[in-house]
Amino acid sequence: MRILVRAGHREDPDRPKLLYHYTNGDGLLGIVNSKKLWATKIQYLNDRSELNHAISLGRTIIYRLERETDSEPVRQFFGKIREDFERVERVNIFVFSFSYARDLLSQWRAYCCDGGYALGFDPRVIKKLGKGQGFRFVKCIYAEKEQESVVRRILENRLSSFQEALKTERDTERILNLIKDSSWQAVVDLTSVSPQFKHPSFIEEEEYRLISELKRADDRAINCRNKGNLLIPYCEFSLENPGIEFEIEEIIIGPGLPIELAMDSVSTLFHRNKGNYGSISHTSIPYRKWG
Repeated sequence: MRILVRAGHREDPDRPKLLYHYTNGDGLLGIVNSKKLWATKIQYLNDRSELNHAISLGRTIIYRLERETDSEPVRQFFGKIREDFERVERVNIFVFSFSYARDLLSQWRAYCCDGGYALGFDPRVIKKLGKGQGFRFVKCIYAEKEQESVVRRILENRLSSFQEALKTERDTERILNLIKDSSWQAVVDLTSVSPQFKHPSFIEEEEYRLISELKRADDRAINCRNKGNLLIPYCEFSLENPGIEFEIEEIIIGPGLPIELAMDSVSTLFHRNKGNYGSISHTSIPYRKWG
């Protein structure tokens, strides 16, 4: 167990910059007791437009690319992509979010308005754990031009692969199957990248995300939790493996909680669960909830 550091501790200049997950008391208990994170199905995030944004960009770019071709198979390829977009609402991709911003008022207000905690994780450890569990660890993209560039690159790469395979095909049925397979792969690529896209207005959050691979509907890793009587699908992400011990590098007590009591109870929780943490401090933001 590392040394408990009270509010006002000095940062170690050699320590890696941490990523923070803002959560309430139930979230903290769940993470520490289970040593797991719960990645939520993307359709159940607060902003459903995140899933559709990449698809919307895809439609726009497909329209531009279609005007540049006189190939009927290529037109069918693009048409099948648009048709397959309708299936995206049912895809199973799961997301867990971190913020590069330490002690950010908008995060406290959004996720811990009644008091909560910001949990600091080493991004190198999260990335390493993700590789072994089928999760990509990525930085969110806020710039609209960069988002458009990513979508265009995906479509152009899939189009190039399709055209190359088309050169050796003469059988009509095989060409139709090629169109079907290639278009769906393009949709999968676009859907997989869509959780990286965030509206520019959220740029201060500097969000990073764990994004799962595409999962089958009958994957036994998918579970459900209750929130306001709505069942929310999620997948677990383990914070330890045989080579990595569970550790939270820093815990920040949010506004609205009694400082000394909150610090004592968090310390008790970690001792009870034999968890490792680097420091406990209190927010420097004088925020008080009214009403």
